[in-house]
Amino acid sequence: MKHLIILSGFLLSLQGLNAQPISRSVIAAQGGHYADSALQVSFTVGEPITQTLSAGNLMLTQGFQQPDSMVSISLNITCFIQGYYLWNGEMQPVLYNQGMSTDLSVTDTLGVQIIEANPPYNVVQNLQAILHTNGTLSCKLNPSLFGHAYYIALQHRNAVETWSANPVTINGNTAYNFSTAAAQAFGDNQKDISGNGTLFGLYSGDNVKDGNIDLYDLNAIESDIIDFAYGYYTTDINGDGNVDLYDLLWPEENVTGFVYAVHP
Repeated sequence: MKHLIILSGFLLSLQGLNAQPISRSVIAAQGGHYADSALQVSFTVGEPITQTLSAGNLMLTQGFQQPDSMVSISLNITCFIQGYYLWNGEMQPVLYNQGMSTDLSVTDTLGVQIIEANPPYNVVQNLQAILHTNGTLSCKLNPSLFGHAYYIALQHRNAVETWSANPVTINGNTAYNFSTAAAQAFGDNQKDISGNGTLFGLYSGDNVKDGNIDLYDLNAIESDIIDFAYGYYTTDINGDGNVDLYDLLWPEENVTGFVYAVHP
């Protein structure tokens, strides 16, 4: 009974105290910590097992120690789109031409999918990013992808879906350049847009998004030509802001070449 009274008095006294911030620091007789640009590992002797779970942009660590910051993984891609290409490593400022942006350094939005390296090739992350006129694109990946290899698939509103030639190991700052060779794409499925074998791009003309460049795509372009369409149209294959006869040039060539999406 005496012990119960003492405990009750102690609990009552706590009601008058202000909450204090809890430090993440651990004072331990033995332990260690290692960190680099993309990885943090820390431990103390006798500490219970910890577990880290990641989903999207969220990270939850269970255990005594908590991470000071979320690991940041950058993916930097270089790629070009056949119909938008001008010269000297530059593409059209398509969104500006189509009245969707005032930024002359932007070409278009591009879908980026991170896909498992083995069947059934599940998509583990789906992203939308800005492709700039110089062919560069950057996005952030889920920290849980670190250290694993995945295919990178590019999706565009009027170009053929294109995958990386092989799975790419994800680290803290991952870069992949599609443009240096046709073989950078799975099945060598890119077009020599330089004309001399120095720069390659995604095939243009799949504006109905069925994975093939065929007569259905040509019919859609011709219909918009008849309607004098201008602005934000997938049938504006050369990205100048108008749908006209120039937009048939690349698709007609690619129909003749039986171009279609190639992936595992």
